[in-house]
Amino acid sequence: MSWDIISDAITLIGCVIALGTVLYKLSVVLTKLDISVTHLTERIGTFEKEADSEHRRLENKIDDNSDTLSNHETRIHDLERERSFYNENS
Repeated sequence: MSWDIISDAITLIGCVIALGTVLYKLSVVLTKLDISVTHLTERIGTFEKEADSEHRRLENKIDDNSDTLSNHETRIHDLERERSFYNENS
């Protein structure tokens, strides 16, 4: 009977050690994952700020180019009107 108790105790200790090892490794992996997610969140925040800044810069450039294009269209229209006026009077 005493050998059964010792055998059961050794089996129980082995199970506890195996379960403890798995839980320890799981804890380490979860800690690393938490750190990775934290760094990723910070990088995404930085990226969003940089992207917003770049979008504003591009929008301003588009607005400037739109104004320039509008001015060119007006000039071309005026030149075509003058040309047709001279062609009609010639």
